[in-house]
Amino acid sequence: MKQLFFILGALLVLSYISQSQGATCTVTNAGGGDDTNNIVTAFNNCKSNGVIIFSAGKTYHFNTPGTTLATLSGTTVSILGSIVFPASTSFSDVSYYMTFKGSNVVINGTGDLDGNGQVYWNAGKTGGPKLVKFQLTGSSSITGISIHDSPAQHVSVNGCNGCVFRNLNVYITWSRIQSGKKASNTDGFDIGSSSNVQIINTKVDNGDDEVAINGGVYNLLISGMNCSNGHGISIGSLGKSNANDIVDGVVITNTSFYNTQHSVRIKTFL
Repeated sequence: MKQLFFILGALLVLSYISQSQGATCTVTNAGGGDDTNNIVTAFNNCKSNGVIIFSAGKTYHFNTPGTTLATLSGTTVSILGSIVFPASTSFSDVSYYMTFKGSNVVINGTGDLDGNGQVYWNAGKTGGPKLVKFQLTGSSSITGISIHDSPAQHVSVNGCNGCVFRNLNVYITWSRIQSGKKASNTDGFDIGSSSNVQIINTKVDNGDDEVAINGGVYNLLISGMNCSNGHGISIGSLGKSNANDIVDGVVITNTSFYNTQHSVRIKTFL
Protein backbone atom coordinates (compact mmCIF):
# COMPACT_ATOMS: atom_id res chain seq x y z
CA MET A 1 0.00 0.00 0.00
CA LYS A 2 2.85 2.40 0.88
CA GLN A 3 4.44 1.62 -2.48
CA LEU A 4 1.17 2.47 -4.25
CA PHE A 5 0.95 5.81 -2.43
CA PHE A 6 4.56 6.54 -3.37
CA ILE A 7 3.88 5.86 -7.06
CA LEU A 8 0.73 8.00 -7.09
CA GLY A 9 2.57 10.80 -5.30
CA ALA A 10 5.41 10.67 -7.80
CA LEU A 11 2.97 10.83 -10.72
CA LEU A 12 1.23 13.85 -9.18
CA VAL A 13 4.58 15.61 -8.73
CA LEU A 14 5.56 14.89 -12.33
CA SER A 15 2.18 16.15 -13.52
CA TYR A 16 2.57 19.34 -11.48
CA ILE A 17 6.09 19.97 -12.82
CA SER A 18 4.90 19.41 -16.39
CA GLN A 19 2.01 21.84 -15.96
CA SER A 20 4.05 24.49 -14.15
CA GLN A 21 6.98 24.49 -16.57
CA GLY A 22 5.04 24.26 -19.82
CA ALA A 23 6.63 24.00 -23.25
CA THR A 24 9.13 26.14 -25.13
CA CYS A 25 8.16 27.30 -28.61
CA THR A 26 10.69 28.98 -30.86
CA VAL A 27 8.68 30.71 -33.57
CA THR A 28 9.60 29.24 -36.96
CA ASN A 29 10.94 31.87 -39.32
CA ALA A 30 9.77 31.76 -42.94
CA GLY A 31 12.90 33.46 -44.23
CA GLY A 32 11.15 36.47 -45.72
CA GLY A 33 7.70 34.96 -46.20
CA ASP A 34 4.58 35.37 -44.09
CA ASP A 35 5.17 34.27 -40.50
CA THR A 36 1.61 34.87 -39.27
CA ASN A 37 0.64 31.19 -39.06
CA ASN A 38 3.92 30.32 -37.36
CA ILE A 39 3.29 32.96 -34.71
CA VAL A 40 -0.28 31.74 -34.16
CA THR A 41 0.97 28.16 -33.79
CA ALA A 42 3.59 29.11 -31.21
CA PHE A 43 1.02 31.02 -29.15
CA ASN A 44 -1.41 28.10 -29.29
CA ASN A 45 1.18 25.50 -28.29
CA CYS A 46 2.81 27.47 -25.45
CA LYS A 47 -0.05 29.58 -24.12
CA SER A 48 -0.04 28.05 -20.62
CA ASN A 49 3.13 28.45 -18.53
CA GLY A 50 5.22 28.18 -21.67
CA VAL A 51 8.01 30.17 -23.28
CA ILE A 52 7.62 31.73 -26.74
CA ILE A 53 10.81 32.91 -28.44
CA PHE A 54 11.25 35.25 -31.40
CA SER A 55 14.89 34.53 -32.18
CA ALA A 56 17.61 37.17 -32.29
CA GLY A 57 18.70 38.20 -35.78
CA LYS A 58 15.43 37.04 -37.36
CA THR A 59 12.72 39.18 -38.97
CA TYR A 60 9.18 37.89 -38.54
CA HIS A 61 6.63 39.21 -41.04
CA PHE A 62 3.17 39.49 -39.47
CA ASN A 63 1.48 39.96 -42.85
CA THR A 64 -2.06 39.47 -41.57
CA PRO A 65 -2.22 42.09 -38.80
CA GLY A 66 -5.17 41.83 -36.46
CA THR A 67 -4.99 38.03 -36.41
CA THR A 68 -6.20 36.77 -33.01
CA LEU A 69 -3.52 35.24 -30.82
CA ALA A 70 -4.20 32.80 -27.99
CA THR A 71 -4.84 34.18 -24.50
CA LEU A 72 -1.75 33.56 -22.39
CA SER A 73 -1.42 32.36 -18.80
CA GLY A 74 1.89 32.36 -16.97
CA THR A 75 3.71 32.64 -20.30
CA THR A 76 7.03 34.29 -21.09
CA VAL A 77 7.38 35.88 -24.54
CA SER A 78 10.97 36.70 -25.46
CA ILE A 79 11.15 39.12 -28.39
CA LEU A 80 14.77 39.07 -29.48
CA GLY A 81 14.20 39.58 -33.22
CA SER A 82 12.01 41.97 -35.21
CA ILE A 83 8.26 41.61 -35.73
CA VAL A 84 7.41 43.64 -38.83
CA PHE A 85 3.96 44.63 -40.06
CA PRO A 86 3.05 45.39 -43.69
CA ALA A 87 4.07 48.66 -45.33
CA SER A 88 0.55 49.00 -46.71
CA THR A 89 -2.61 51.04 -46.07
CA SER A 90 -4.78 48.01 -46.88
CA PHE A 91 -5.44 47.26 -43.20
CA SER A 92 -7.17 50.50 -42.19
CA ASP A 93 -10.13 48.54 -40.81
CA VAL A 94 -7.89 46.72 -38.30
CA SER A 95 -8.04 48.23 -34.80
CA TYR A 96 -4.79 46.75 -33.48
CA TYR A 97 -2.01 45.08 -35.42
CA MET A 98 -1.14 42.79 -32.50
CA THR A 99 -2.81 42.06 -29.13
CA PHE A 100 -1.32 40.43 -26.06
CA LYS A 101 -4.02 39.18 -23.71
CA GLY A 102 -3.76 37.09 -20.57
CA SER A 103 -2.57 36.92 -16.97
CA ASN A 104 0.85 36.70 -15.32
CA VAL A 105 2.56 37.25 -18.67
CA VAL A 106 6.20 38.30 -19.00
CA ILE A 107 7.21 39.97 -22.28
CA ASN A 108 10.88 40.85 -22.58
CA GLY A 109 13.81 41.08 -24.93
CA THR A 110 15.91 43.40 -27.03
CA GLY A 111 13.87 43.09 -30.23
CA ASP A 112 11.28 45.37 -31.76
CA LEU A 113 7.81 45.76 -33.26
CA ASP A 114 7.90 47.80 -36.49
CA GLY A 115 4.54 49.20 -37.64
CA ASN A 116 5.78 50.68 -40.96
CA GLY A 117 3.45 53.60 -40.32
CA GLN A 118 5.20 55.87 -42.80
CA VAL A 119 2.90 54.60 -45.56
CA TYR A 120 0.00 56.22 -43.67
CA TRP A 121 1.80 59.44 -42.73
CA ASN A 122 3.22 60.04 -46.21
CA ALA A 123 -0.22 59.46 -47.73
CA GLY A 124 -1.57 62.24 -45.51
CA LYS A 125 -3.76 59.89 -43.44
CA THR A 126 -4.43 61.07 -39.88
CA GLY A 127 -5.68 57.71 -38.62
CA GLY A 128 -4.91 54.06 -38.97
CA PRO A 129 -4.42 50.91 -36.94
CA LYS A 130 -2.83 51.03 -33.51
CA LEU A 131 0.34 48.97 -33.28
CA VAL A 132 -0.03 46.84 -30.14
CA LYS A 133 -2.61 46.37 -27.41
CA PHE A 134 -1.87 44.97 -23.98
CA GLN A 135 -4.78 43.54 -22.02
CA LEU A 136 -2.96 41.85 -19.17
CA THR A 137 -3.63 41.18 -15.50
CA GLY A 138 -1.77 39.65 -12.57
CA SER A 139 1.97 40.14 -12.27
CA SER A 140 2.48 40.96 -15.95
CA SER A 141 5.45 42.94 -17.25
CA ILE A 142 6.77 44.26 -20.55
CA THR A 143 10.50 45.01 -20.52
CA GLY A 144 13.25 46.09 -22.88
CA ILE A 145 11.62 45.98 -26.32
CA SER A 146 11.27 48.79 -28.87
CA ILE A 147 7.90 49.69 -30.39
CA HIS A 148 8.08 52.08 -33.31
CA ASP A 149 6.53 53.65 -36.39
CA SER A 150 2.89 52.87 -35.74
CA PRO A 151 0.29 54.15 -38.23
CA ALA A 152 -1.54 55.64 -35.22
CA GLN A 153 -1.17 55.09 -31.47
CA HIS A 154 1.77 52.88 -30.56
CA VAL A 155 0.87 51.19 -27.26
CA SER A 156 -2.71 50.70 -26.10
CA VAL A 157 -3.09 49.74 -22.45
CA ASN A 158 -6.68 48.70 -21.86
CA GLY A 159 -8.15 46.34 -19.31
CA CYS A 160 -4.80 46.00 -17.53
CA ASN A 161 -4.39 45.51 -13.80
CA GLY A 162 -0.94 45.34 -12.23
CA CYS A 163 1.10 45.69 -15.44
CA VAL A 164 4.63 47.09 -15.36
CA PHE A 165 6.22 48.60 -18.49
CA ARG A 166 9.94 49.06 -18.03
CA ASN A 167 12.86 50.24 -20.19
CA LEU A 168 10.85 50.46 -23.40
CA ASN A 169 11.76 52.60 -26.40
CA VAL A 170 8.72 53.95 -28.25
CA TYR A 171 9.52 56.14 -31.21
CA ILE A 172 9.03 57.52 -34.68
CA THR A 173 11.82 57.10 -37.25
CA TRP A 174 11.81 60.69 -38.41
CA SER A 175 13.80 59.92 -41.56
CA ARG A 176 10.87 57.83 -42.82
CA ILE A 177 8.65 60.92 -43.07
CA GLN A 178 8.62 62.67 -46.42
CA SER A 179 9.15 66.43 -46.61
CA GLY A 180 5.96 68.34 -45.77
CA LYS A 181 4.29 65.34 -44.11
CA LYS A 182 3.84 64.56 -40.42
CA ALA A 183 3.08 61.61 -38.18
CA SER A 184 -0.32 62.46 -36.70
CA ASN A 185 -2.14 60.67 -33.88
CA THR A 186 0.94 58.62 -33.06
CA ASP A 187 0.54 58.66 -29.26
CA GLY A 188 3.19 56.73 -27.37
CA PHE A 189 0.90 55.21 -24.73
CA ASP A 190 -2.90 55.35 -24.71
CA ILE A 191 -4.16 54.16 -21.33
CA GLY A 192 -7.79 53.51 -20.44
CA SER A 193 -9.89 51.33 -18.14
CA SER A 194 -6.82 50.10 -16.25
CA SER A 195 -5.56 50.01 -12.66
CA ASN A 196 -2.20 49.78 -10.91
CA VAL A 197 -0.11 50.31 -14.05
CA GLN A 198 3.51 51.45 -13.90
CA ILE A 199 5.64 52.88 -16.72
CA ILE A 200 9.26 53.01 -15.60
CA ASN A 201 12.45 54.34 -17.29
CA THR A 202 10.90 54.48 -20.74
CA LYS A 203 11.69 56.73 -23.72
CA VAL A 204 8.97 58.12 -26.00
CA ASP A 205 9.91 60.16 -29.09
CA ASN A 206 6.85 60.70 -31.26
CA GLY A 207 4.53 63.14 -33.00
CA ASP A 208 1.64 63.34 -30.54
CA ASP A 209 0.98 62.74 -26.83
CA GLU A 210 3.79 60.79 -25.22
CA VAL A 211 1.11 59.44 -22.87
CA ALA A 212 -2.66 59.93 -23.15
CA ILE A 213 -4.53 58.98 -19.98
CA ASN A 214 -8.19 58.31 -20.61
CA GLY A 215 -11.19 57.56 -18.41
CA GLY A 216 -11.22 54.64 -16.01
CA VAL A 217 -7.55 54.86 -15.03
CA TYR A 218 -6.70 54.35 -11.35
CA ASN A 219 -3.29 54.33 -9.65
CA LEU A 220 -0.94 55.03 -12.54
CA LEU A 221 2.76 55.63 -11.90
CA ILE A 222 5.00 57.20 -14.56
CA SER A 223 8.60 57.44 -13.39
CA GLY A 224 11.86 58.15 -15.19
CA MET A 225 10.22 58.78 -18.57
CA ASN A 226 12.07 60.70 -21.26
CA CYS A 227 9.57 62.55 -23.51
CA SER A 228 10.65 64.25 -26.73
CA ASN A 229 9.23 65.91 -29.85
CA GLY A 230 5.56 65.26 -29.05
CA HIS A 231 2.76 66.92 -27.09
CA GLY A 232 3.76 65.80 -23.59
CA ILE A 233 1.68 63.81 -21.12
CA SER A 234 -2.07 64.42 -21.32
CA ILE A 235 -4.83 63.44 -18.95
CA GLY A 236 -7.71 63.21 -21.37
CA SER A 237 -9.45 64.09 -23.39
CA LEU A 238 -12.17 63.47 -20.79
CA GLY A 239 -15.92 63.98 -20.82
CA LYS A 240 -16.72 63.44 -24.48
CA SER A 241 -20.50 63.40 -25.07
CA ASN A 242 -20.93 64.32 -21.39
CA ALA A 243 -19.37 61.03 -20.27
CA ASN A 244 -18.49 60.75 -16.58
CA ASP A 245 -14.80 59.90 -17.03
CA ILE A 246 -12.79 59.31 -13.86
CA VAL A 247 -8.99 59.37 -13.54
CA ASP A 248 -7.61 58.93 -10.04
CA GLY A 249 -4.22 58.38 -8.44
CA VAL A 250 -1.85 59.47 -11.24
CA VAL A 251 1.74 60.07 -10.12
CA ILE A 252 4.35 61.47 -12.55
CA THR A 253 7.88 61.74 -11.20
CA ASN A 254 11.47 62.14 -12.38
CA THR A 255 10.28 62.73 -15.95
CA SER A 256 11.92 64.99 -18.55
CA PHE A 257 10.51 66.81 -21.57
CA TYR A 258 12.49 67.90 -24.62
CA ASN A 259 10.99 69.87 -27.52
CA THR A 260 7.42 68.98 -26.49
CA GLN A 261 4.42 71.27 -26.86
CA HIS A 262 3.49 70.76 -23.22
CA SER A 263 4.78 68.95 -20.19
CA VAL A 264 1.66 67.70 -18.35
CA ARG A 265 -1.86 68.91 -19.10
CA ILE A 266 -5.52 68.03 -18.58
CA LYS A 267 -7.80 67.99 -21.64
CA THR A 268 -11.60 68.02 -21.30
CA PHE A 269 -14.59 68.51 -23.55
CA LEU A 270 -16.74 71.52 -22.68
